[in-house]
Amino acid sequence: MSAESIQAAASVASETSCAYIKAHPYQSIFMALNIGLAPVLGSGWLTAPLLNAIGFGPLGPIAGSLATWYQSSFLGAYIPAGSLFAWAQKLAMT
Repeated sequence: MSAESIQAAASVASETSCAYIKAHPYQSIFMALNIGLAPVLGSGWLTAPLLNAIGFGPLGPIAGSLATWYQSSFLGAYIPAGSLFAWAQKLAMT
C-alpha cells in the first residue's frame, strides 16, 4: 500500500465517523463511554445502570419511571424506529 492510499482511506474513515457522530450524538456518547471503559470495567458497566436508573429495563420500560412518564406524555403507543427512546430501550434489553 502506498502512503497516498493509506491517507485517502484515513480521510474517508474520518469523514464517515464525523458524519455518524453528527447524525447520532447520543449513541456516540454511550458507545464512547462503553468502549473507553470496557477494558477496565467490563462492557456495559456504565450504560446499563444509567439506563436502568431512568427506567429502561431488560424486560421493557419500568413502570412508574422517567422513561414511562416520557413515553406516556410525549410518545404514546407509537415509538419511532431509530429514536433515542427506541435506541435506549434496545440497549437496555441487550
